[in-house]
Amino acid sequence: MPQQADAETKASFEKIIEFAENQTFTLEFNSHQSKFTLNEFISPQMSDEDTKFYNNMACFRFTSEWSEYHLDKSNNEEYFKQFDGTIIKNKAEPINWEISTESKTISNYKTYKAIYNMPFTARDGKTKIRKITAWFAPELPYSYGPKQFHGLPGLILELQEKETVYYVSKLNLDSKNTVEISFPKGKTITMDEFINGISK
Repeated sequence: MPQQADAETKASFEKIIEFAENQTFTLEFNSHQSKFTLNEFISPQMSDEDTKFYNNMACFRFTSEWSEYHLDKSNNEEYFKQFDGTIIKNKAEPINWEISTESKTISNYKTYKAIYNMPFTARDGKTKIRKITAWFAPELPYSYGPKQFHGLPGLILELQEKETVYYVSKLNLDSKNTVEISFPKGKTITMDEFINGISK
């Protein structure tokens, strides 16, 4: 029985990895706002229920804790949309990036490396540091990127968080910055309320 359980656990974990590797995201933005959205991976071999389960597990384990992230620079606010529809509203704090001279070419753009040592509260209650590595293109003067990572003097074309790497696969730019960003609506709580709810 234990061997069968181990085999099932391994197969399930491999399926979660498969979903994570096939998930894509869309980043939309204008001069003041951005929206980062999960495009769920659809498996033709699975039911809608199982597909949703593995997409959610892939997000929680590898890619994104939220289905959407919105940034409003005009009001200095950010919004995290949970998978249950709850919206977390938070003040958008500046990110302390360390920009280096190291560079590489991504999608024909010269990019530079930036590091953010992000503090976070671990399961043991202690504050720890997670290293975020971004590659941004100064030729693209848009200070946005995957998830909640922004504030660099150029669009982030590649970003690594833990073992997950986000990279641009298709780039469509609106030179007039007229893209309309629709912000989420629904039950909204503050980040403090969310954190306190988790800790109870």
